[in-house]
Amino acid sequence: MKGSEYIAKSWLAYGVEAIFLVPTNLFDSLVMLEGTGVRRVLTHGEKAAGYMADGYAKAAGRPGIVISQGGPGATNLAAGLAEPWQASTPVIAFTGARSGAQAYKNAYQDVRAHFESVTKFSADVTRTERLADLIPQAFREATS
Repeated sequence: MKGSEYIAKSWLAYGVEAIFLVPTNLFDSLVMLEGTGVRRVLTHGEKAAGYMADGYAKAAGRPGIVISQGGPGATNLAAGLAEPWQASTPVIAFTGARSGAQAYKNAYQDVRAHFESVTKFSADVTRTERLADLIPQAFREATS
């Protein structure tokens, strides 16, 4: 199974009803959600997507899902994750990242390290098969 398919099926299995995003990545996963009733809410910026996921989580009583690109997009998203982190609101962020070949070459911001100060859990998915462990862990961490 492709990673994009696993992500989409996981979102459906966890009852995700809305995803807040700037449309930059996870396109295949988003296409697979067409016709499922999951709302894709496009935002002006990543920080706004984080704030909207926070508000949704507080109002709906379920995790808010936010997607951003890696690098500068993820850096912008970090500001929108500070409030849910401090308020213990369940928000789960999926971001892009640099390829393994670019690791440790200062090619892009280190998203995982940057998010450690505004999240309970942050992980790099370096292999598709890790999604089976990391997505459930992200939902557990967000809701505990």
